[in-house]
Amino acid sequence: MSDSRISFRRLFEPAAMLVATIFICALATAQNTNGRIIGTVTDPQGAAIAGAHVIISNTGTGIQSTTTTDNSGSYQVLNLPVGLYAVTVESQGFVKATTQPQELNINQSLRVDVPLKVGAINEVVEVQSESGQVETVNPTIGGTVTGKPIQELPLNGRNTLDLGLTQPGVVPAPSTGYGTNNGGDTNNGYNGISIAGGRADAVTYLLDGGLNNAVTSNQVVFNPNPDAVAEFRILANNYTAEYGRNGGGTVTVVTKSGSNRLHGSLFEYLRNDAMNANDFIDNELGNARPTLKRNQFGGTLGGPIRKDKMFFFFGYQGQRQSQSLLGSSVTTFTPQELNGDFSHSSNGAPDANLVSFLASHPYYQSNAALAAQGIIDPSKVAPVFAAYRAANLIPTSPTGTLLPRGSSTDNVDQYMGKYDYYATASDQISITLGSNKQPVFSPFSANLGDPSVPGFPDTATTTNQFANIGYTKTISPKLVNELHITAERYHTQSIPGSHPPTPAQLGIAINSDLPYAPPIINLFDSGLNLGFNENVPRNKADNTYAVADSLSWITGKHTWKMGGRFSVLQENSVYSYATNGWFFFYGAGTGIASGNDRADFFMGLPDEYQQYPSANNNEHQTQSAAFLQNEWRVSPRLTLTLGVRYEYTSPEKDIHGHSFSIIPGDHSTRFQNAPVGLVVPGDRGAPDGWYFPDRKNFAPRFGFAWDPAGNGKTSVRGGAGMFYDTLNGWMSDWNNGVLPWWPSADLFFPAVAANLPNLSMSNPYQNACVFDANGNCSSSGQPDPFPSVPPPPSLNFASKGYLPFGFGDLFVNPHLRTPYIYQYNISVQRQLTNDTLAELGYAGSSSHKLLTWVDENPIVPGSGQRLLNMREGLNNTNGFAPLVTFDGLNNANYNGLLASLTHRTADIPYLGSVFFTFSYTWSHNLDNGSGFNQRTGQISFFEPHRFYGNSDFDIRNRVVFSGGWELPFAKMWSNASRRLTAGWTLLPIWFYQSGSPLDIYGSAGAPSENNPGPSGFGDPQNVRADQVTSSVQTFDPRRLQTFAAFNGGAPGNYYFNPSDLIQDPCIGAGTCPIGFYGTYRRNSLIGPSRTNFDLALEKTTDLVGENMKLAFRVEAFNLLNHAEFKNPASTRVTSPQLGVVSATYDPRILQVALRLTF
Repeated sequence: MSDSRISFRRLFEPAAMLVATIFICALATAQNTNGRIIGTVTDPQGAAIAGAHVIISNTGTGIQSTTTTDNSGSYQVLNLPVGLYAVTVESQGFVKATTQPQELNINQSLRVDVPLKVGAINEVVEVQSESGQVETVNPTIGGTVTGKPIQELPLNGRNTLDLGLTQPGVVPAPSTGYGTNNGGDTNNGYNGISIAGGRADAVTYLLDGGLNNAVTSNQVVFNPNPDAVAEFRILANNYTAEYGRNGGGTVTVVTKSGSNRLHGSLFEYLRNDAMNANDFIDNELGNARPTLKRNQFGGTLGGPIRKDKMFFFFGYQGQRQSQSLLGSSVTTFTPQELNGDFSHSSNGAPDANLVSFLASHPYYQSNAALAAQGIIDPSKVAPVFAAYRAANLIPTSPTGTLLPRGSSTDNVDQYMGKYDYYATASDQISITLGSNKQPVFSPFSANLGDPSVPGFPDTATTTNQFANIGYTKTISPKLVNELHITAERYHTQSIPGSHPPTPAQLGIAINSDLPYAPPIINLFDSGLNLGFNENVPRNKADNTYAVADSLSWITGKHTWKMGGRFSVLQENSVYSYATNGWFFFYGAGTGIASGNDRADFFMGLPDEYQQYPSANNNEHQTQSAAFLQNEWRVSPRLTLTLGVRYEYTSPEKDIHGHSFSIIPGDHSTRFQNAPVGLVVPGDRGAPDGWYFPDRKNFAPRFGFAWDPAGNGKTSVRGGAGMFYDTLNGWMSDWNNGVLPWWPSADLFFPAVAANLPNLSMSNPYQNACVFDANGNCSSSGQPDPFPSVPPPPSLNFASKGYLPFGFGDLFVNPHLRTPYIYQYNISVQRQLTNDTLAELGYAGSSSHKLLTWVDENPIVPGSGQRLLNMREGLNNTNGFAPLVTFDGLNNANYNGLLASLTHRTADIPYLGSVFFTFSYTWSHNLDNGSGFNQRTGQISFFEPHRFYGNSDFDIRNRVVFSGGWELPFAKMWSNASRRLTAGWTLLPIWFYQSGSPLDIYGSAGAPSENNPGPSGFGDPQNVRADQVTSSVQTFDPRRLQTFAAFNGGAPGNYYFNPSDLIQDPCIGAGTCPIGFYGTYRRNSLIGPSRTNFDLALEKTTDLVGENMKLAFRVEAFNLLNHAEFKNPASTRVTSPQLGVVSATYDPRILQVALRLTF
């Protein structure tokens, strides 16, 4: 009986919430993709005409909307789809007037003022309406791209989202993960964008009004190709209360629709390496130009199913690409080192650390003389290393430096369809469907932390699906309701592309849930990984189901809008993370082996071993939002927008209850042998999911728009508001497959005996440390917990090797709060001509409680113990290891000057038809961490603001010019054939941006139970280098430099002087003061700037009148072949490659295209 009630309650509560959402609160994403037309009707003397009949007509579909003017002669028509509209006005005693068509954009308040002439109403005249580009109502800072620029600008890869980079306030986000910040890469692979200082994973994406964000990463799900897009808009700062979910900006895209005329396109874009320039690094090394073959092809078709009633639109784009890839430079074995000869491993000389080790460990010597040269007895090679060597799994290079190369494929099939049905003048239904499948074969996997090498290929297939139903109901001219129902799926699958030896075949005695490949080998100082990506194989599906509705109501001088949103989010995956193990060789600073990570691998002396299960994950959560907004027209010149929004995201819950928390003093009743403080769902006082609910998320918004002259030519806009960020699924994604629900292992090994062989790699569990009460490695032998079995309630954490608890696990602060952001702006718009608009604005934000990583169980200086193990009442001597935790401890601050000059398509005397956008952004973005998924993610527990400085995506200056110029050859040579002189167009995109920050780390080992690190807090991975000069000297990477102590003394493309940065001697000596993290200030060194010029030349020829056109295009990306250097790949101070740039952005790439439009 009780179980039935519980089941019914679990079913009833979400259902009741959904019903209440739709019918009672009108909850929805009033994040619509429509616009509105407003205006005033006047007589010849300028007096307002009340009661005039206004008809708004869409010139493409023929659909009309009607209203009447109020006592002040004003009118407005809400929720109009984007497109071309003509306004017709009738009033007794005046001539009927019709305006020329004007383009209505996303979220725009298009002003169309209509003056009437005295006369008979049956007369009709076309009038030049008083319309303009200046926004005099909406206070939001943002930018819109529509029409020609979308289809005609040279977008590298035909990536629609790159249109955002033409707008002020938008910069490319850096590459994610733990590697170096390579300065963003949206042209060569979309990494997202940062809008007005926000994080790349804090952007809301909307497609035809439907939510378009993935659950885990919060990135876009379906990105339609440019031929299918009608409008693209960025909402950058202080958007109104109808928009929310994230505080990092909103990207809203509207796809094309059918019309009463059949229209469409066919296209083929071709790339071939024969037309390309060679990469700067390849040229310098004398390497051949990488191969490249790419075809992008497809088409669109739209038209009527039933005139003025039903319309369809369909689009397809395919891609077939194969190319050779050049990875980042890595330090690898020389042929001599592969056989134990390390006599030249340290810049042409023996490694002093290795020589010292061999002197004290005679087992590894052939004789003392050879040992003094850094030569290991080749007969003492570790059996596992010998097996790797025999299987050709270890790359070599005569110089010890390798630039990985391989061939990849990247294929895409994208389908998109849209159906519009105008059932009545008051009822409109729109359905959008999209699907995108993209299998990518990579010749080498990129593991966390460093580049990888060929020999471990994988295929990652992404399949995205999107469906949205929109229903607009015009209840009356002053009351309009809009409903959206959306479903989306983001599915990724990764499988290995080869079948190398298994652990057993390599002589490694471990069990595994999925014994398909060798363990990963991580050589920390060398920056070398051997093995498949730690996430391969993987199968993951994110599902989102959303219901959205909004109601708009005009009453007098007030336009009310109210609504909200309810979403169900699901994250389902089989997560096979390092199932065959992961050996770590940390090199210098650990004191366990020789200090040379390559030599340690040769001798089989790892510092650490990790292994994880193949685990399933089924996380669910809901998101709810509600808002109320009032747009108050105080006077014809001043509009105030007041609103409040409420956001609530329920905690993530695994449907099997596989979550856990640390709550000091609480004792689990489900796992009675668990250390005190570890609790799981069902325990008293424990959250049901990963954290307790946070329901106090009210966000007030205020904005104003002032037309100082009252003529619509100038506006001053501004405002301030509060915003919240959604807590996306990264947390549960990282926490899948860990204790106590799944076994895992994080083993450390004792110091090497002087006269005995070491078999840590051959049998890691048998040779792993057992730590005593003081955290010392007192004996060897840990249980192998694999293959995985469900944990029994009687699980003995101690006997199973699960204590100290926390190694390899990631936790979530159970009292986590929703991140929040204060935004504020002020801007001035001025219409310079009928077609030219200038804007200058300031945008700022202050962000709080942003997600980061922090070890919430640090070592207490001077005690040798970790914080939770010392707390009174826990009685957990050595119970907890480092507890790396997701917590809201990051703060950020952004200030930006945003300027733009926009000219919409129009003729300019002597020049011809021109459109362009010039944008400039000066900004400064500061934070104490740029996100847990970035390289500078973890902060210090005792000093959380210690690393406050430039954010990873702080790009101080960015200038962009984009546009099109229809060359006036036909006017210049009027006597020549128009087929030869007409239709020539130049389309440039030029940008300059200053560099992105660099962080330079020390090498102090990894966190462990008893390694306090330089700071004394147990977080050695946070230590930076020491800066020994007042400023780090930088160079032009085009010029080769030589530093004897680096790069083996060979010339390199250095960006900065590596001698200006050192590893502080106190690290090796163990004498660093408490709180020491190095003297280099996080992200203080700025990487190389970028200047890029893309250009398309198009010749269009009319085939059948003006209704069918054939265009031939030549597109050049990086036309001038300007070397654009990425940040140095290795930024660890002990790396021989420190400061060396080993990769650039694309050289000049030529692309030809043929397009047929009708």
